[in-house]
Amino acid sequence: MKWLWIAFYMFIIQVSSAQDVKEFFTSLEAEVEFVGLDFLQAKMVGLSTKNTSDEVQGNCFRAWNDLLWQERLKYDVKRAFMKRSIHYNFEMLNRLNKRIKSVDVQTDLSPQSFSTKKLQVAINRYDTKDMKSKYGLSFVVHSFNQFRERAYVYIVIFDVATKKILFSAQTSGNAGGFGFRNYWARTIYNILGNIRDYKFRKWKEEIKKRV
Repeated sequence: MKWLWIAFYMFIIQVSSAQDVKEFFTSLEAEVEFVGLDFLQAKMVGLSTKNTSDEVQGNCFRAWNDLLWQERLKYDVKRAFMKRSIHYNFEMLNRLNKRIKSVDVQTDLSPQSFSTKKLQVAINRYDTKDMKSKYGLSFVVHSFNQFRERAYVYIVIFDVATKKILFSAQTSGNAGGFGFRNYWARTIYNILGNIRDYKFRKWKEEIKKRV
């Protein structure tokens, strides 16, 4: 009987979250604030063998976020998430990412997948008091894997007022191009392309089934 109550409670939570995030997936006018790439729990797998300490320490996390803003027509977040407009607000994550040390992110071992609890810990660190939109959108980086030449990123949609995660999904994209910055920026470009081409519609259908 106890397990029936637990199952029922979890069902109510899932339905509630689906209702909360439904507008994000169904409305072109939903107010969304994109906070950028979150590297706070990320690992650079195999990059230690590429002598990239200087690049990582040299504020490359800021460089990737700057690229998403400067070339936002190419890295088209609006089109990927089917929104008429999206507000960009990278300053909060740029400040947090700046504290990261290269020695803390470099490894030759692939890290475990992020649990919902670990993702929520990441979002809880955010300073959202100056955010104006209803929904926050964060790309929480799991790893840049040199051995697989691929990046793994969690797409996280959260309620700005409460910081509660409303939706999350793991995505990945192939690396490519010349230069350290562009090589890994290609992964984000490919991830956005996959979201635009089929993932967003798939997620939308999943949300509809939960409500």
